[in-house]
Amino acid sequence: MVAATLRADGLGEVTVPRADDTPPRIVPVGWEGAVPSLSISHCAGWVGIALAPPGQRIGLDLEPAASVWHAVALRAMSAADAAALQALAPTRQAQAATTFWTTAEALAKGNGRGLPLMLARAVETGLQPAGRWDGLDFALLLAPAGLVCAIALDASDQPFAPPPLRERRGVQGL
Repeated sequence: MVAATLRADGLGEVTVPRADDTPPRIVPVGWEGAVPSLSISHCAGWVGIALAPPGQRIGLDLEPAASVWHAVALRAMSAADAAALQALAPTRQAQAATTFWTTAEALAKGNGRGLPLMLARAVETGLQPAGRWDGLDFALLLAPAGLVCAIALDASDQPFAPPPLRERRGVQGL
């Protein structure tokens, strides 16, 4: 499905090999030189694909809205983020927990350290929809109803403008 979406976006014939402990990568057939960076996430029948120039760090996560349990998010939050979550009205905590988790997972993928980074409570987002952490810009993206989507990529001096969402043959591509 990922390879078909990338072909539809003009990359030509590609394979997306993946080893157990490494992020996925794109290998365009016959391609010479560095290949684009890739991050993939999927849930609830959707697949999100984010591409960046070769060598640029990128992370993407997609989660069902209000799906992350408050207690699970608290295990991954810094003390400052946990205090901010606890200060919210109880009716807003489930959505905020999912938003944090989605953003933190995108940052952990972009950072290259994944889930162990999150469980070390090292990621701090301030529960904000956009910001900068550890040399990565992050932002929530407009996602289909019922989903939360976040992206993280190498920070630059330019204002961060999240890419538009595009739908391709029932596959959500970024």
